[in-house]
This record gives sequence, structure tokens and C-alpha cells, in this order.
Amino acid sequence: MTGEHRDASCYNPIAMPEIRPAREDELDRVHFIAAYSFTGDRSQEGRERGRHIEELGPATVLLEDGEIVAALKVYPFTMLVNGAPIGMGGVSGVSCLPEARRKGHVGALLRYVLAEMRDRGQPLSALYTPHPALYRKYGYMVAAANLKFSFHPQARRPVHSGGHTGARRANYRGAATHRRGDLWALQRGAYGAANPQSTLVEGSLLPPDL
Repeated sequence: MTGEHRDASCYNPIAMPEIRPAREDELDRVHFIAAYSFTGDRSQEGRERGRHIEELGPATVLLEDGEIVAALKVYPFTMLVNGAPIGMGGVSGVSCLPEARRKGHVGALLRYVLAEMRDRGQPLSALYTPHPALYRKYGYMVAAANLKFSFHPQARRPVHSGGHTGARRANYRGAATHRRGDLWALQRGAYGAANPQSTLVEGSLLPPDL
């Protein structure tokens, strides 16, 4: 038999990256990568301050040569569209270490979690980003402008609807003493009073002491 002989010691195939949910003992690493990418607090104290957000949903990680180099999180939200509740996955903390960038790792993570959201029955996904062009190839488009309004609570007028003499309004006085469910009920009341067909995303990024 004749043919070219290949030295197995010189053959080093490129290992495919592994994508999976993060384990509990890997969450420090996930926090470090996100904090590094967004110039946040990489210390253990920084992670503790954001633990209430960390507990909202699991992290998904990408491993290169057995080491986590990229991660993101998907929070389970409900979005009201014309009054109908729709499952929505809120993508957050999309991050990758500088030395592992430009290898398609973030794109692989996004495709992975989008397939998972579809299988879970979440037809919508949303995220905040200053770089919307980076996410268009994965199906994301700009949905709304980010507007901020400031006003004094005493300057608010009651909302009148359909000629009724009674006023419908949400009272936020002492709202800091309410639990999360009460705060969302108040917000739904405010949205519903202004526009019954309004679009509202329900979830909670509030710290546990509220």
C-alpha cells in the first residue's frame, strides 16, 4: 500500500466551542466577563450588589478550550401587545473577553438562545444596545426610541376617559414600601388609564428589599 503518511503528532484539529447553561460554580466567572466587557465592578462585592438581577434568569456560556470566554443571559418577561400577554425573552449581559472576540462566539450564543426561546414558546425577544446594527443579522430591529420624562408628582393631573366624571389614576405615594407585585400593579394601572391598548413589558429588576 502506498500513500502519503501524516504524522498524528502534527495534526491538531480546531476544537469546536461548547455552549451550555452556566453552572452555579461558574457564576463568578460570568460576572467577571460581563463586568470586564462593560467596565463594571469585577469584585465579589460588585456581584453581590447585582445578585437580584442575576437571579432573574440563568446565564448561557460559551467555552473555548474548556474555558468560559463569552456569556449572556435571557430573562423571562411578559409583553402586553394590544392587551394580550406575549412571552418575551429579554437578552442581557452579552459579553466576550477581548482575546476571544472576532471569532463568532457572540453570534453562536445568540443563535443558541434564540432557538431555545422558540422552543420555550417565547416568540419575541428584546434587548437594549447602543449598536443596533450588530444585532440586525440575528433578526433584531429598532423597536422604539428611548425617551425620558421628569415631572413633579404633584403636577400630575387625573386622567379622564370617555366623559366620565370620575378620574382614574395610579397613586405612587409611598411606592417604595410596596412589594414587587404591588409596584407592577400600580404601573399597569397607570398605563391602562392612559391607554388601554398600551404595550408594557412585565418583569422586575428591582432589588429584593423593595
